[in-house]
Amino acid sequence: MIKYINKLGITCVEAEEGYLLKRGNQTFKKAYLGKNDRAELYEEVIDENYVFIEKEEEFQSQGQDSNNLDDLKKELIKLSKSKLLIYLEDNPLFSTVKYPEGRYYNVNTEHQSRIVSQLLLYQGNTSLGYSYQLTWNDTGNICEDWTFEELFMLSNQISEYIKPIVKKQQQIEIDIKNATTKEELSNIKINYEEVSNENNN
Repeated sequence: MIKYINKLGITCVEAEEGYLLKRGNQTFKKAYLGKNDRAELYEEVIDENYVFIEKEEEFQSQGQDSNNLDDLKKELIKLSKSKLLIYLEDNPLFSTVKYPEGRYYNVNTEHQSRIVSQLLLYQGNTSLGYSYQLTWNDTGNICEDWTFEELFMLSNQISEYIKPIVKKQQQIEIDIKNATTKEELSNIKINYEEVSNENNN
């Protein structure tokens, strides 16, 4: 388990490669510690779904040995998608939708799917006259009750936050497909930090 302070000044704990952090019945790749949170509350367990993600340097070294441009394109597109997933995992959304002082919320694909599922369950139950309590959590904390309005607003914020990042990956993929030489491929930079910098300016 690795503990550190990220560039936003948040204390984080992160599982080693191939492992997950476990707290109660929930598992995380990374947790952002709140004021009353401690690293000791998390247990490191084996991630049974772990799949090795190829590193960019390894792709480049493979590129020197391969003569098939189409294969290189496929591998580089896979790498761009993998790095997108890692970027979303490492860059939570800061939102004041529930707390005036603001908190951080995960925006990875799992949380995107879960928040949509929660809202649909609420709408389905209420349309049939049943009660349904929405719950959600900020990073590193347990779930708590949310109103439909709060969670719907957070969902919209997440959508707006990830839209330019996903658009960047799509543009990278187009550039890869349009490349006609290995040299052009090697000049394509997969960097999602640029999107955040543009949004902050």
